[in-house]
Amino acid sequence: MNCCWAPFLYLCLLVSQSRTAEASQETLHWMEKMEVAAKSRISTSSAELIHGLELRLLNASFGGHNLTLQTQIIQALAFKLNCNFSGLSLSSAALEKVPQARPQHAMQFPAELTRNACRTRSRDLRLICIYFSSTRFFQKDINSSLLNNYVLGAQLSHGYVSNLSEPVNISFWHNQSLEGYTVTCVFWKERASKHHWGAWSPEGCHTEQPTPSQVLCRCNHLTYFAVLMVCVHPVWMRVVRAAEGSTSRTEQKGKSWCKGQKSNSKGFKGG
Repeated sequence: MNCCWAPFLYLCLLVSQSRTAEASQETLHWMEKMEVAAKSRISTSSAELIHGLELRLLNASFGGHNLTLQTQIIQALAFKLNCNFSGLSLSSAALEKVPQARPQHAMQFPAELTRNACRTRSRDLRLICIYFSSTRFFQKDINSSLLNNYVLGAQLSHGYVSNLSEPVNISFWHNQSLEGYTVTCVFWKERASKHHWGAWSPEGCHTEQPTPSQVLCRCNHLTYFAVLMVCVHPVWMRVVRAAEGSTSRTEQKGKSWCKGQKSNSKGFKGG
């Protein structure tokens, strides 16, 4: 009996490994397709590309507890979870294939994340994270930019996660001064714009700056997150405005100052 079963089990193992490799390659090819579409401005919609990647990650077969895939501007991760989930912390410093020269980021998920999905019965869950180091798939605003060009997303299988009593913590570190900017944690709200597939919104997110080099976003839901930066006039501009009594001159000076700030902060400009 053992002699008969051994070849069969070995064949099953090979088939399983082959399917896992095929699923990973198919997902990686989709990510590469997204990059080509972004660089060449192909008409394929950003929503279609991103939702396609989400679907592939949620359904991909892989061994072990997690899967990591990466291209030049996209990193995708998938984690197998269960109802004994006690929380998860992810840091770009600990993830493989992430150039350490880039500013770091981190996400911390509370144990409450799986609670609603596990209320009916125990089930296997999957958490996917998609990190973009470019804003090409999201709406641009000429009056603002995104810190480090980072957009960090997360999604749980079996339903939308919202109204968490313990927030998801998303940290963005930066290596340049934020003087002259106001920063706001935002999430991508689909169908919130008539001209694009979504828009940035601060709803459900609280912005903190624990240190001069860190912006901490505390949000009560899962989606795509970023830090919106808006250039503001320095204090002396308000003094000049009051002294001169000329709005047009001071506004022009303010715009020139902000333009100079952007040219000196390449990491802050939209991709």
